[in-house]
Amino acid sequence: LSLETAMMVLSLPRDLGLHPETNKKVVANIGRFGPYVNHDAKFKSIPKTDSVFTIDLAGAVALLAAAHTGPAPLCSLGNHPTEDGQIEVFAGRYGPYVQHGKIRATLPKSVEPESLTLDEALELLTAKAAKGEPAKKATTRKAPVKKTAVAKKSAQKPATKKPAVKKPVVKKP
Repeated sequence: LSLETAMMVLSLPRDLGLHPETNKKVVANIGRFGPYVNHDAKFKSIPKTDSVFTIDLAGAVALLAAAHTGPAPLCSLGNHPTEDGQIEVFAGRYGPYVQHGKIRATLPKSVEPESLTLDEALELLTAKAAKGEPAKKATTRKAPVKKTAVAKKSAQKPATKKPAVKKPVVKKP
């Protein structure tokens, strides 16, 4: 390890600059799983072809743009009237659903996702929140199998140990 590489490692995390769209910091660092770029709680690994010491802001922005962000909402119904956050409609594996934060409520089959209003979505979300999480089933242990006890005879004496019988030593001629 040379002095130059040691100084480069000590200079981490590197501030690459401000993101052109959000004006938030973009940082390059080495973490538990290797080199990465961080911006606004999004982490993206730096490929082996690039180095954490040589990557620039343009390369980091390109990496972050290619990052998988999850499913895109079909439409946004607007902000929640009392809480922070958007109410959005998503197309899920088992049909369309409405999401606000961590609460997800499935849409009835009679309702089209495009025609859903904010008030209807709020009703679905409050009903789902009032219902709460499903109760977890307690695991049951099987009772140990009881062995049938054999009646002991109290009249018998315990067995006495006999001394070991030694074989006679045979001398060779």
